[in-house]
Amino acid sequence: MKLTVHAMCSYYPKSAEAEHGSPSQGLWDSRKFCTAVKDGTIRGYLTFTGSNGLIYTINENNPNDARRIFGSFVAKIIKTLDCEPLSIIPVPSKDALIGASTFRSLSMLEAARGDRKWTIEPYLRFTEPLQKASNGGPRNRTLLAHYMRLVAQPSSKNVVIIDDICTSGNHLLACQDILAKAGCTTVAAIVCGHTDHNNAATPFITKKFDIPEDNPFDF
Repeated sequence: MKLTVHAMCSYYPKSAEAEHGSPSQGLWDSRKFCTAVKDGTIRGYLTFTGSNGLIYTINENNPNDARRIFGSFVAKIIKTLDCEPLSIIPVPSKDALIGASTFRSLSMLEAARGDRKWTIEPYLRFTEPLQKASNGGPRNRTLLAHYMRLVAQPSSKNVVIIDDICTSGNHLLACQDILAKAGCTTVAAIVCGHTDHNNAATPFITKKFDIPEDNPFDF
């Protein structure tokens, strides 16, 4: 089953620079924004204009503002889904081990939530520590699902999953597979950045796209 993904901005990875060249200033800023959302930290500062026309500046004094802005994007997309009740589940980061009281992607989503009355259900977990994909860790959808477990039943059969970056989409599809085995439908995935190797890509533009069931990037 295909998975619909909503992304807030483009993410131009550092690994693309050798082949495709340095990013524009806007792509530098969107990369920094995604990093601030992911880790809650930033080096230097970034500036961008939001869809509301407001100019935002994020620096070392207010890195969590990036997470709050991402939270507004998540809230906007959830409203468009028109699917209640809805379980909100963070895609597990590599430190989301069974039994862990918190983990990076959960902390990210909690900060993004702010004072919204979301119930976050951190039920997708890994059975053992995994290397980052960039360091040789698993990228394959089936292999990722092999190490993943659903530790509790979501409160709703309709689920939205939240992540920081979508590159191949296999991590998202692995989550969808595990949830489907529990009788849940992943209505959508919402991410901060969508990896784009075009160094002239528009940085802060929202995207909606589908990852097909037979994902060509599943390797």
